[in-house]
Amino acid sequence: MNADPGANGGESGGVNPDVNPDTNPDVNRGTSQGTGPRAPRLRRDPRPYAVHVAVDALIGFCVTAFLLWLFGVPLWAMIVIAWVLGFAAAPFTRRWEQRQLDERDTPAP
Repeated sequence: MNADPGANGGESGGVNPDVNPDTNPDVNRGTSQGTGPRAPRLRRDPRPYAVHVAVDALIGFCVTAFLLWLFGVPLWAMIVIAWVLGFAAAPFTRRWEQRQLDERDTPAP
């Protein structure tokens, strides 16, 4: 049993009623039914090519490491293979991100 009275001096659970959507209707619950107009999203460019290479290489390493380990491939070779996969996939993932950003910024009809 928890003897802590909570963050609000007696309320259980320590929930602040000012930010609780159940007690304060002015709190946006994460839906499009907020009380005020929604702020426009900032336009941004896709992440740099180096970020895509690094993330794609990490994903390539995670996907292939176990299988390559079963075949006895040394760790340095797994890392080289992951970087090759990262460099090969980066142009495609960056283009995909650009398309997603363009689609997000296009106003709905």
